[in-house]
Amino acid sequence: TNFVQTLDSVSESNNTMTVKVTVTNTGNVAGKSVVEVYVQTPYTDYDRQNSVEKAAIQLVGFDKTNLLQPGESETVTVDVDKYLFASYDPNGAKGYIMDAGDYYIAVGDDVHDALNNILAAKGATGMVNQDGNSVSGDIAKTYRWTQDELDTETYRYSNATGAEVTNLFDDADINYWIENAVTYLTRQDWQSTFPQPVEGLTATDEMIREIDGYLYKTSETATSVSDYTQGADNGLSLVEMRDVPFDDPKWEQFIDQLTLDDMVGAVDEYFGTKAVEAVFKPETRFADGPGGISGPYLPDKSAFTGVANSDGIKGSGTAYVGEAVAASQWNKEMIAQRGYFIAEDALFCGVTQAWAPASDLHRSPFGGRIFEYYSEDSTLSYLLAIEEVKAMQEKGVAAAIKHFAMNDQEKNRCGVATFATEQAMREIYLRCFEGAFTEAGALSTMTAFNRIGCTYAGHNEALLKSLLREEWGFLGATISDAAFFDFQHAVEGLVGGTDLWCLSSINNGPELKAYIETNDDGDLFQLLRESQHRYYYMLANTSLINGLTDNMEYVEITPWWQTALYAVDGGLAILTVMLLVAYIVAFRKNKSEN
Repeated sequence: TNFVQTLDSVSESNNTMTVKVTVTNTGNVAGKSVVEVYVQTPYTDYDRQNSVEKAAIQLVGFDKTNLLQPGESETVTVDVDKYLFASYDPNGAKGYIMDAGDYYIAVGDDVHDALNNILAAKGATGMVNQDGNSVSGDIAKTYRWTQDELDTETYRYSNATGAEVTNLFDDADINYWIENAVTYLTRQDWQSTFPQPVEGLTATDEMIREIDGYLYKTSETATSVSDYTQGADNGLSLVEMRDVPFDDPKWEQFIDQLTLDDMVGAVDEYFGTKAVEAVFKPETRFADGPGGISGPYLPDKSAFTGVANSDGIKGSGTAYVGEAVAASQWNKEMIAQRGYFIAEDALFCGVTQAWAPASDLHRSPFGGRIFEYYSEDSTLSYLLAIEEVKAMQEKGVAAAIKHFAMNDQEKNRCGVATFATEQAMREIYLRCFEGAFTEAGALSTMTAFNRIGCTYAGHNEALLKSLLREEWGFLGATISDAAFFDFQHAVEGLVGGTDLWCLSSINNGPELKAYIETNDDGDLFQLLRESQHRYYYMLANTSLINGLTDNMEYVEITPWWQTALYAVDGGLAILTVMLLVAYIVAFRKNKSEN
């Protein structure tokens, strides 16, 4: 069907632009329409002098109508955070700025239509649409708002934490390591800076040292492990920590109950973590993924199941439409429902942490994980991730949004060194994730396999501490992507901000324990305590505590049938060895006789 959209008004209050649009179905059948809001920000001499790049137009907000019958109208209100108007200036202000000049807000059927409307408002002619057809643009669908002077202060400090927002990723630029290694595309000079293949770059010794990643050494002034309390009898169970604020001193008493063995036992994850008797924490289940929970439904939920497997566990979680298709609906309500039902599945599968959603960028159509990611547009991804994460966590599932960050290719993604400017990172590759933490309060995140600059994401303090925790206010637990590779170091990971190692049932915990005990490194032990604080804080705010009481006890047992299976396995192993020996003896005898 066809729709007509009329821009009714644009108003400003508390750094929010409120855009009201009336949509009328002018066709003959019922349908829905998307109101897409775009902005063109001024490109100034200041930007040119400080290499601040600008798009000609960018998405800043959207919403979708209800089902409209022929002739029916609906007024849609879209609230746009002016933060999305700001540009990151890595060279001058070293922070977000609002340029002086005219900002053009426009609605349109698509980005081309909205840009043509803005061009018309600026007096341009000769516009064409994406098909090359001549169009005039609609001035009535635009609104001009003017910033009187350059503003470097409004977004100088994080709304989430109050921390100063400034450069963190200078070393993610290849030119930081190798002078003039590349020339970046700039709006000032399209022709001379249009990207060309860059070949033959050789890593310097300094880069190789960073890429190698073995950088941690125990300080000569490090505290001793004996300076910290372990195994205290403080009587605090996990369920009692529900709703206890992150910075409450009660958490110190809780962590004091754990021993080094308890802590390192929780570092290695394999689709979940083990029970911890000291704090009455039951076994947990974790699972993929962005397309739905990959684990099986629990046996007592048999109404949802299919054929039983050998364990008596039936069925599997539901597979949902891929995120790219879901994003193409331009429907926040539907994305929230997607998160709701994935979380509902998680409850039926007994899953506490779901490695979902995923929110990297469609940087190239050849990306191997595009089916897991929302969009090629960072703002669309930003807004959708907020809705899905909120819905998942309202049902008590820790949403471990992934792959944080800049996992934008599949080939060689395990350890590849990914370089970008700070502005590109903040406005594009990190913006995709930002709202999940600052607006939706994600309790977890899965990091990426790649390096950012020369530093593996799971070791990257700038990413996992300075940005994620200090600037964005993240309080939950990080988990690595599958810990299968030798560049994923346990010690440097803990120092860098990694709390759990995915699908690593025995590797990283013992490595940490050995290092801490061998070097009596109390500083590293304290980092482990802080990591456990984050881990248990996440768990205390999930469905794991459903049904728990403070007088429950957890006892690890081996059922008789498992002992019997072990005995049978052992007997079969001995028999196999005996048969193998008999075969070798017979083979040699036969060969000798021949």
